[in-house]
Amino acid sequence: MAGAVERNRVRRRLREAARELHDHRGYDLIVSADASVLTVPFSLLRDQVEAAARGAVARARVVAGALAPVPAPAAGKP
Repeated sequence: MAGAVERNRVRRRLREAARELHDHRGYDLIVSADASVLTVPFSLLRDQVEAAARGAVARARVVAGALAPVPAPAAGKP
């Protein structure tokens, strides 16, 4: 990223995209992004932030032992 103005624009867009995330179950989420945040359509950004947050919380819960991992299906079996 070029400078402070661009970094702040990225930060504002990410904050707005994450504003409606309430289901992080007490976990602090850390987000890292690049300048592409400024060009992606906002609806797509919001969907990506939400999906990433849900995935991060699910992984954290597995690591914390709060939820047993779901076994992967065997190769060649649906």
